[in-house]
Amino acid sequence: MNFLKSFIVLTFMVILTSCGSKTEEVAKPAYQSFEMQGKDTINKVDLKGLKQGQWFFYANKDKKSKDPKPPKLLVSGSYEDDKREGIWYYYSAETGTVTDTVFYQNDFPQDK
Repeated sequence: MNFLKSFIVLTFMVILTSCGSKTEEVAKPAYQSFEMQGKDTINKVDLKGLKQGQWFFYANKDKKSKDPKPPKLLVSGSYEDDKREGIWYYYSAETGTVTDTVFYQNDFPQDK
């Protein structure tokens, strides 16, 4: 009987220690700031303060504004380590149509 009690106590102790609190690593955020556009993350600034990924610049965009009209898109493009990369689109503030496109490499415009 003594053996059975010892076995039960030992088994219970093993179960308790194996189910003890485990320390899980909490994922650190990859960006210090960003915005959501639909389900996409835009206008990201990484932990070093560098712009990354797709960016959109608007005319008269103010989060506190009660103006029912949506802000007008002026410029869109991608950043890589705070430098413009790839095709950037420039839009008319009046019509919203693309007025110019510029290809950037390492933040410098390239010849067409």
